[in-house]
Amino acid sequence: MVRPQPDDAAAAMDTGDPPPDDARTDGPYRCTLKLPGHARAISAVRFSPDGTLLASASADATVRLHDTRTGSLYAVLRGHMQGVSDVAWSSDSAMVATASDDMTVMLWDVATATLLRILRGHSNYVFCVAFNGASNLLLSGSFDETIRVWDARTGACIKTLPAHSDPVSSVSFSKDGTLIVSSSYDGLVRLWDADSGQCLKTLVGADNPPVGSVVFSPNGTYVLVATLDSKVRLWEYGTAKVVKTYGGGCDERYCMPAVFVPVPPSLVGQVTTPHVVSGSEAGAPVIWDGHTKSVLQRLAGHKSPVVAVTAHPVRAVIATGGMADDPTVRVWVHEADVGDDPSVADIPRVPQPDTFEPGEDGLGGEGGIGIGIGGGGVGAANGGAGVFGGPADGSGGDGDGTTDGSGSSGDESDGLSDDSLSTGDTGFTGSSGTDSSGGTGSSESDRGRGGGGGRRPGAPRYRRR
Repeated sequence: MVRPQPDDAAAAMDTGDPPPDDARTDGPYRCTLKLPGHARAISAVRFSPDGTLLASASADATVRLHDTRTGSLYAVLRGHMQGVSDVAWSSDSAMVATASDDMTVMLWDVATATLLRILRGHSNYVFCVAFNGASNLLLSGSFDETIRVWDARTGACIKTLPAHSDPVSSVSFSKDGTLIVSSSYDGLVRLWDADSGQCLKTLVGADNPPVGSVVFSPNGTYVLVATLDSKVRLWEYGTAKVVKTYGGGCDERYCMPAVFVPVPPSLVGQVTTPHVVSGSEAGAPVIWDGHTKSVLQRLAGHKSPVVAVTAHPVRAVIATGGMADDPTVRVWVHEADVGDDPSVADIPRVPQPDTFEPGEDGLGGEGGIGIGIGGGGVGAANGGAGVFGGPADGSGGDGDGTTDGSGSSGDESDGLSDDSLSTGDTGFTGSSGTDSSGGTGSSESDRGRGGGGGRRPGAPRYRRR
């Protein structure tokens, strides 16, 4: 098979199958491509870093790779015995990792569409995977509540992190590879030292909703968190402040991703923030203005809930995947994105003006909590207490943290441009100790092992919680 080349990738995004009549909605994004082929629900979609291929994972146990130049099928990866929940690309676009209900992670060579190795060790469904920037390390998160760090070259498990008290819903490396972030249905977002595996900080909202996904911002200063209360929040994790809250979504039953969408190169200098997009149980993924938090557009066209959403690495292009009633992939392009080439090669690396200006959010408005890991224990369970830790016995109390949650929005103007990437003093506290927080309730999964005391989802992301 011939791999599409970055310099020969004129977008099928602009010339593919005609979209359905109801695909165009009132907003800047339009559906330009519809890709059928999966037999069951689509659980994840991912553009390759070079922009030439689009991967889609499905409950039908396959991963399909489509050429973004022609929209044609490049390859189908078959090998898993059960549904595939996630897919991740290596930074050079040469390798794909897949996570499956069969409790394995598989590594694939993209050029030949052949299986390289199988990573075994998880004792329950593998829900999420992510490479680091160097692509020598791979993360996997599982319903067994652990994160595993793998050597992507040898397939050896380097370390296992007992990460959460409920299934791990999302994992990601920071851009420089020094930090790991994870989320779970236990309602927690955790930051980890990638080298030592030590938990550095835990973030949790006042209402502690289950967390469906988390991803670092381009400069590593923020994390974007999607929760099962139909909201997406932007946390400045160094200060444990919620600086933006995006409402108006529809997410209470499924594990939905939320991602940043690059600003079209032609609008850099005019647009001050990236857009944010999330899946939707109503079938129309929601796009927000990153600064104003207003709903910019709902991508109408799918005929089922959409739990698979991703954005192109440098273009204002979004891909979505539907569930069982509509297992198709759709590609949406911003009207100002005039590039003919979906690849990275011919698009200048314009610094993205990802600046989030001060707003009314912050800990007081949202009641968000930051829990410091270390000597301080756990802070109070409301928005009016210290952020970085309470009494040493972990009993809560008012804490003596350096950040007050009583209503101050703090400084929310830190930029998110690639040029300002920094992982310096982020306000982490403590170098040892444990977190005494836990989930609530006692429901058990109708699939997978019970126990744990948290709000365990019923099944992987393409099924209802």
